[in-house]
Amino acid sequence: MWSNGQAERWKFANLATLTQLTLASHPTATVGWGWGSTKGFNYGVSTRAIFESNMPPLSGRWQQNNWGTIIGGDSTQLQVSANGSIPAKLCNDNCIDISTPPKGPDDLGNKAYIGGTGTDRKMFYNHELRKVYAADCPVRGHLKAGLQIIDDTGAFRGLIMVEASLADKTYGTNILTIFDLNNVV
Repeated sequence: MWSNGQAERWKFANLATLTQLTLASHPTATVGWGWGSTKGFNYGVSTRAIFESNMPPLSGRWQQNNWGTIIGGDSTQLQVSANGSIPAKLCNDNCIDISTPPKGPDDLGNKAYIGGTGTDRKMFYNHELRKVYAADCPVRGHLKAGLQIIDDTGAFRGLIMVEASLADKTYGTNILTIFDLNNVV
């Protein structure tokens, strides 16, 4: 239940090694996703192990509310290892640099980092266009708090993330986005 006492209902799909949750109904919320397994929230996979797994990009659904304009779909990806077209590299044991190089004179590229300690499921993803701030690491960026999707065997299967970027009340500056990026087939 939400704090205002209104009920929510979820659909559960039991897969071989984890359970998928999808929001079925709620008086005000329109979309919600989650994953569950027998592993507790204090279990996590290290960033180094995720990077060295050579898994293909995570892909999946996302939905964004930009001051009442709802957009989203099934077509976003996140690279978490060196296996792919993005030149990913390990910054340290807790950080993966997945920045994209410039594509031309008018495109300075995208700075992007994903990190977490592996002591629990918490991770973060931060990205920023280089033309916004030219330093190597994101300073402001779009920070997405995330939880690792872990199956019953303890394998990393993806991330559930949320971004809340608040600025002026103008189109493109205040957004709430959720992501369900995984390698579950």
